[in-house]
Amino acid sequence: MGRSTCASRYRGTAEAILDAGLATEVRRLISAGKEADVYLCGYNGAPLAVKAYRLYRTSHRGGRPIKADTMSWLAAEEFEMMRQAWKGWASVPTPAAALRTCCRCGIWGNRTSPRRGF
Repeated sequence: MGRSTCASRYRGTAEAILDAGLATEVRRLISAGKEADVYLCGYNGAPLAVKAYRLYRTSHRGGRPIKADTMSWLAAEEFEMMRQAWKGWASVPTPAAALRTCCRCGIWGNRTSPRRGF
């Protein structure tokens, strides 16, 4: 994937995160995986992470892309599992919001060095 394509995807995702109200700023990409990208964001100055599932680019065993409704289900399912774990005092980031194909939560680590492994 070319540099301009990556920059374009980053800008598009950052705009979607801001437009949805999940964050007031997008600071940088923390991690990129085959299913989702995780961004270090801020909400009124407080650091948080936003996990944005990739649409139509994620493959599964059948080799076909996964559609938006499936990715929405995955985001909602992951958010609910994290919320239940958090309620049970498990060591997970604080769940904050889920919206379509994004999941917002608090981060581990500090403002300048978030812990990897969302």
